[in-house]
Amino acid sequence: MNHSRTRAVVRHVALVLFLVNMPSPGLGDPGTGSSGRSSGNKRQCGIVNFRVTPSTIKPGESAMLQWQVENADVVAVTPAVQQFGTNSAMVKPSSTTTYALNVAGPDGAAIQFLTLPVGNTGSTPPAPATGSTGAKTPSAVPVAPAVDSGSDDKHPLGYTLIWSDDFHGTTPDRVKWCTRLAHGGGARLEYDDVGCTGPGDYQGTLDFLNAEQQRYVDHNSRGETMHVMANGVLRLRATRTRNDSYAKYESAMIRSKAAFKPGGATSYFIVSRVRLPNVKGSWPAFWLVSGFDSKGGLLWPPEVDIFEGALNGLGEKTNMLRMGGIARGGRQTRTGDLDFTFTHPDYLKDGTHYAPARNLRDTWLLTAAEWTESGLCYFVDGLRVMCENYRWITDEGASASPANVIVNLAIGGEWAGAAGIDDVFFPTGMDVDYVRVYRR
Repeated sequence: MNHSRTRAVVRHVALVLFLVNMPSPGLGDPGTGSSGRSSGNKRQCGIVNFRVTPSTIKPGESAMLQWQVENADVVAVTPAVQQFGTNSAMVKPSSTTTYALNVAGPDGAAIQFLTLPVGNTGSTPPAPATGSTGAKTPSAVPVAPAVDSGSDDKHPLGYTLIWSDDFHGTTPDRVKWCTRLAHGGGARLEYDDVGCTGPGDYQGTLDFLNAEQQRYVDHNSRGETMHVMANGVLRLRATRTRNDSYAKYESAMIRSKAAFKPGGATSYFIVSRVRLPNVKGSWPAFWLVSGFDSKGGLLWPPEVDIFEGALNGLGEKTNMLRMGGIARGGRQTRTGDLDFTFTHPDYLKDGTHYAPARNLRDTWLLTAAEWTESGLCYFVDGLRVMCENYRWITDEGASASPANVIVNLAIGGEWAGAAGIDDVFFPTGMDVDYVRVYRR
């Protein structure tokens, strides 16, 4: 993240946990690589199709889920469905819901996602008291009220939704998310990051770099959950630790198990609706990162920061967001041989910051990136603010592995913590209404 940033940063039914942890052909792109079907002579377990009729419904209406699978001994749909038939089920969700079809057989497992939009009836919530302005009174961590997320995420024409989470329920969907960048053995096995263990002999977690002062946990030292879900909103909490020499803060993140990578004519539009804390020392981010080496080390670069909102009380103001890709040698792309095009007058030409007149904290924001094989365009509230030429390659110039989508709230560090951390406003949090991935 930012400048020379090396970003390193419930449970379901037993059947789903079994499926998630089985050796698999890989989630990859749920639309192209997640079927698990082999092109060789060996016929692997796979998903031929997964569809819903009708494609959209109103509250109170029903729809039919239908699927066709190959060489599968076990088939499960999450969330749980009623009237489960051989290859169909009738569903009646009260709000927009993403279903996961999980299959397993003797030759692997596969997963595919499908979203059923339901007409929305929410209302816009007031902003929570999470700011470092005004009276010096510690803020509570309110549960975000219901919001009208709907489907108006302003994605360009021609894109199809292939993966999403609107955060309905009470806990993160472990079919879709990990809660650590990497998770291994050793002394930190208390972390309950189900199904998201790190590779090889890596013996720890990548909780922070660049002098960040948090570690990412599912439950803090007081036993409190760090991922609060209510009314269709996920709150990533940040709290002070108790009797912890490892880090001064505990915080939350989510990392998609599914991974994505453009190629040829295939491009992606990745969007999230978020609300950022207005607390000095906070560092919320929505970003993409590649895979890990055999010891769990982060293969970096590449990295794409769809946005970062570090607030250090110095040069970074409440109305600033930074966005941009990180290229070979850990450089921002603007310092290399790649071209930037500033498409909005509030984008600061001398850096990589978008700074409109309004406050970007304590308010809902649409943040997105359109990602092609050769470049990126960044969007805030549907406005295209900057584009750049960019290739998803390693430091050695090789094509990098597909990218996971990450949303996290870091605390402190060389950038966000440059002028200290405003402790009086903890606990605090970052709200996430939805994360969606479209493909064209």
